[in-house]
Amino acid sequence: MPEVESNDALRILDIGKGTSKALSTGSDSCAGSMLNYSEIEDDDTPLDQKHLNLVHEELEKLNIATDVINKLEVQLDGARACFREIQACWSEKLKDLSKKYSSAIAKARPYYEAKIQVLNHHIQRVNEAEKERVTSGNEHRAISERLMTLADQIRKMEKDQRSSIKKSRTYFDQRLEFTRVLERQKELILRLEAEVRQKKCDYTTSLRNLERISDSIHEQRSIGGYSARDPPANPPPYQPTAPPPYEEDDGRYAISHEA
Repeated sequence: MPEVESNDALRILDIGKGTSKALSTGSDSCAGSMLNYSEIEDDDTPLDQKHLNLVHEELEKLNIATDVINKLEVQLDGARACFREIQACWSEKLKDLSKKYSSAIAKARPYYEAKIQVLNHHIQRVNEAEKERVTSGNEHRAISERLMTLADQIRKMEKDQRSSIKKSRTYFDQRLEFTRVLERQKELILRLEAEVRQKKCDYTTSLRNLERISDSIHEQRSIGGYSARDPPANPPPYQPTAPPPYEEDDGRYAISHEA
């Protein structure tokens, strides 16, 4: 993304004259945003200090937003590439383990799934049961009985499939670690995407503020101009642009828990 430069603070804004220079982010909300700049032909009507300060401020914001967006997009591209690399590497590793221990995995899968189910139930009920203990005693007892039944089933499956469980432990441990690694990479990608969207909105806001400043200057000149003795008119108010709503998980980085 190109940076906005200002060589002469007194000769910077004049919409509709001379050669135009287009600025855009190249994507999302900043795509197509354009502000035309050229030198002021009339040296006898310099910008007043208030407008000049506003122009400098917005140009500085544009350059800062450009730098940050470029850096974040580089990080985001790297994070996405890393996600794909991790996914391919671990998928291949799990595929090899699945071929090696296919029989043991098939026999031990109910054990591991039941074990995870019991663990999840325990965590959920420990967090909720204390609050609901008085009003949901019957439900709590029913769930406890269910968990006890599942625990008995797990012990029985563990006894019957002891050899398969032992052989396939590497596969299930690797699959769990694979999921954790992908989740961390997914969190990084979503965070970087959110930051890029916010900075692009900041960039667009600065462009719009510059356009309002330019419109204010031309409006003053079109109604008869102003001299050094005329007090400068107040520029239009600063209007920040709120970032668009961001969906944290739109399914692009869904992580399958099935082998």
